[in-house]
Amino acid sequence: MVFVGAGVLAIVAAAAGLSLAFARQDVGFAEKCSGDRCWGYELSRHRISGATTLRFWGSWGLEISYPLPRGRVERMSDHWLATDRAIVLDLRWRAGDGAAEPYQPLHILYDFQRGELMLQSPMAAWRLPDYRSGKPGKNWLTEEQFRAAAGRIEP
Repeated sequence: MVFVGAGVLAIVAAAAGLSLAFARQDVGFAEKCSGDRCWGYELSRHRISGATTLRFWGSWGLEISYPLPRGRVERMSDHWLATDRAIVLDLRWRAGDGAAEPYQPLHILYDFQRGELMLQSPMAAWRLPDYRSGKPGKNWLTEEQFRAAAGRIEP
């Protein structure tokens, strides 16, 4: 009787593990390798909660995850810079599920070599309010500053 109970418990645990493993949907991902090192990003959405996470990783121990604000990716593109040292992600973010909801552009630049993350968007996302004015928009890059930063990385 104990073996039957343990067998049922093992089947239930395996089913729960499989459902959690398949409970997320990859929205975008890319990987680059050079020599014995690999690095990349993954943008995934949890099917149950609807939460979206952006993860940067590297085989040398890099593991950074950022939760995105509530919403969904309408469209995205990626562009590698400086011989695959850095990546620019251009997302079209929709805060709600309805087609009438306006979308917001979200531009992300991550330099894997320097560990620098730069963002440009009218969304609050991860930014903190400006310590002087309290307005989140004052401490993020403008579109021109973001493009200039990406241009400095590209050789």
